[in-house]
Amino acid sequence: MNGCRIWLGFGVFSVVAVPLDVALADVDLSPAPPPVALAGSHFSPYGYAAYQYISNVFYLPPGQPEPIGAHGPTLADEIAELQAGFDEIYGWDQQKLYLTAEARRFEYDNFTDLSHYEHFIEGDLAWKIVDALDGDLDFTSEKRAVQFAVLESTQQLVLETNDVATAKVNVEVSPTWRWVTVATATNLDSPRNGAPDLSDRERYIQEGLRYIGVANLSAGFDVGYLNGYFRGAPPTNEPPNNYANYHDKVAQFAANYVVSGLTSLNAAVGYTERTQEGNNVSGATGTLGYKRQLTAKTFLGVQLKREVNSYLINGGSELDTTAAVGLTWQATWRISINPSYVWMSSSFPGYSDTEGTTAPMPTGPYRVDHLQNVNLIVKYQALRWLSIAAYGRYQTRTSNEPAYPYNVNIVGIQAQVGVPLAYHKNAAGTPP
Repeated sequence: MNGCRIWLGFGVFSVVAVPLDVALADVDLSPAPPPVALAGSHFSPYGYAAYQYISNVFYLPPGQPEPIGAHGPTLADEIAELQAGFDEIYGWDQQKLYLTAEARRFEYDNFTDLSHYEHFIEGDLAWKIVDALDGDLDFTSEKRAVQFAVLESTQQLVLETNDVATAKVNVEVSPTWRWVTVATATNLDSPRNGAPDLSDRERYIQEGLRYIGVANLSAGFDVGYLNGYFRGAPPTNEPPNNYANYHDKVAQFAANYVVSGLTSLNAAVGYTERTQEGNNVSGATGTLGYKRQLTAKTFLGVQLKREVNSYLINGGSELDTTAAVGLTWQATWRISINPSYVWMSSSFPGYSDTEGTTAPMPTGPYRVDHLQNVNLIVKYQALRWLSIAAYGRYQTRTSNEPAYPYNVNIVGIQAQVGVPLAYHKNAAGTPP
């Protein structure tokens, strides 16, 4: 993966490139946010501060020598994070405009060279001309640190920029059928030592037909095509061979069903075929998400997902299978407790190591990783505009390639001021 950020939520099926924490970020285990009034302007500034301890900053495998920081050799560090941003929703007629902007600062106590700034912006226009024709235009741009869990043989900060533009058009072709077109353009630039031009470009188009003749049910069939290329990815990062093209073909059945506002089920089951010289990948793909309001105070979220993603480091592919479960218990109107668990298996057909070789891994024909992520968040809503939380995470990865296993413990506290509007989709950033 390109370098990810962890947020526990469930996303829709997609074949576009994603980073490790961002792949986990697409796991949506949370209840749906409350509706937001659409008329007029709604502006909401917010701020966020956190302090956390991480036991293995560089996600090193067991037995590796401890890096030397400002306070001597150690694997651990303490990190302070500050964020400031705003959400804006503006509604008029049947149109809705959403804006989000956020700046982040990470300060490392021991490995001070890792301190850095990040930012995130998003603009989204949900438009509607008539009842039979509507759509959405969305653009996001994020500058972020790449997690060391997805970097190879480096202990240096790597910052990347990811821009995503999406257009969606819905056409009601009859009272019971709707045609849906989605187009996405993704530009990821992730320059690194030895690969200053490392980047990924993807263009994706999806056409779908949905049956909407049954209340609370939407079901149909999608077909999609993705055209992408890597630039500057080892071992072909020298001209004229520094471009590696790939193509995805996707076909899937998709459905979404909501029962009385208490239960929702979304599913997409199909087949993905990726064609890339020396690195073809194909297989069954899709997602199954289930959300249930168990009691007045308890909410359950479950998701299964299998998808083809891009592995930026060597300009290749990976096949990810994810299972996740999360629980939200609203003990009182002030206190909520959120435990969750994520398991992910990733295989890397045609994987090349940092020397560019494709020799078999010690225990298999290609690299296979297994990741487990256990999270617990306890949140206290002190005031309407102030929340305080304590959190802990244990993450472990095993691999048949000895350079990739690791164990990490993270504990921290955080405070947020302001009330982000329900539309706000960007999770609090996590350090690399």
